[in-house]
Amino acid sequence: PAHHPAINVAVRKVRVACKSVGVRGYDERSGQGDLRYLKFDVERATGKVQLTLVWHAASREVAGSTLESLVQRLAPMPLWHSIWANFNPA
Repeated sequence: PAHHPAINVAVRKVRVACKSVGVRGYDERSGQGDLRYLKFDVERATGKVQLTLVWHAASREVAGSTLESLVQRLAPMPLWHSIWANFNPA
């Protein structure tokens, strides 16, 4: 396989959580949306996933309640090693 199987599980979990809290994927053409990119890394010893969310905002405050709701939905899952948010307003 091209990547660790835990990444497939993580992608499914993120997809469901995004739909449930109303996250909009970022559209390069219009410059609209919330989530620009996802990055997954697996800690091989445990199989836990480090998730990085690249958000279309200048800061956590600007990102608002949608990001907060997404992280609150994901964080309790035992799948995660950690969840990080990076901000990219460009």
